[in-house]
Amino acid sequence: MGPTKFLKPRPFKFNPTIPANVEECIQQMVKWGGEIDQFKKKNEDDAVASTHHSVGKWIRNEWGLWTGSQLKDYFVNKGLNHPDDMSGVIIRAFHRYLNGLPLDVENEINRIKSIEI
Repeated sequence: MGPTKFLKPRPFKFNPTIPANVEECIQQMVKWGGEIDQFKKKNEDDAVASTHHSVGKWIRNEWGLWTGSQLKDYFVNKGLNHPDDMSGVIIRAFHRYLNGLPLDVENEINRIKSIEI
């Protein structure tokens, strides 16, 4: 099965604990605590790459980016199709938030779309 399986929103049961957009993701993530200071100090690309198999995996699985959720629909409706890319956008935006930088979500989505095969 090719990448087309990710192109359309999938039916899902609404779960109010799952964020509906990147800003809501950040609101939840700031409450997590943990090693936020270490994460914040990393450069942006390292921060995203170093969390892909930990926090990124949790985001993909628990927030329904593989199975369907309002958050997945948010990204699909913006033209972002793969859950790995979706979690990367969330993590990058969180890193930017912690460092007082503009989230710039739309430009990040457009950047990823421009390099997708």
